[in-house]
Amino acid sequence: MARRVTSSSIIGPVVATAVVTLLVGLTTDRFFMVENLRNLALQVSIVSLIGIGSTLVIITGGIDLSPGSAIALLTMMLASMLKFMNLPLAAAVLATVLIGGCLGLWNGVLTAYLRIPAFITTLASLSIFRGIAFMFNLGSPIFSISDSLTKVFYNTVLGIPYVLIYVIIFFVLAAFVMNYTEMGRKMYAVGGNSNAARFSGVNTRGIVMLSFVLAGVMAGFASILMAARLNSGSPNYGVGM
Repeated sequence: MARRVTSSSIIGPVVATAVVTLLVGLTTDRFFMVENLRNLALQVSIVSLIGIGSTLVIITGGIDLSPGSAIALLTMMLASMLKFMNLPLAAAVLATVLIGGCLGLWNGVLTAYLRIPAFITTLASLSIFRGIAFMFNLGSPIFSISDSLTKVFYNTVLGIPYVLIYVIIFFVLAAFVMNYTEMGRKMYAVGGNSNAARFSGVNTRGIVMLSFVLAGVMAGFASILMAARLNSGSPNYGVGM
């Protein structure tokens, strides 16, 4: 049993996280205060959702450099839909997620079917998406887009922020898909040996494209949390992500 635990692929990250948490807690007086931990949960939620989508791309052997710029574009589109077009919140949120999927589809088609290396494709998309974001509202941020958006995504239940619950749900869903579904096994197969997977009957191009689409969808959800957290959209959001 002990050998199985120590050989697990997650033991390293868990130990590293525990060590960093302990060191920071010992050197920062207020680190373990409930409000500080709550703020940390809010801050990491956006990166966590991006991480889920990017992990799927990495598993299939690719890389995605564009989610930060996708967030900038999607927050501007969400803000425009809510403030200028007066769309219902549910419709605007759904449209944002779908558009995020389309951005991922763009990356996926270029990478999987036009055979442009993912690094080059997503590096170009990084500039393209942010450039398009600056075309909204003359490149200026859009503030105070919707109080309802903030309430829906940043209220708490039993003291637990909604966003933390969302992140846990997505992590559990991703783990289930990757470990217990045919699609997950195909993604691992493509990332492990693309040629062998293709000779085994796996549609490798379709799987690669799907991984980018899912990464785009996760960027869509992350952009909603970003816009909800700051109640605004900006072409400068997502820098460094």
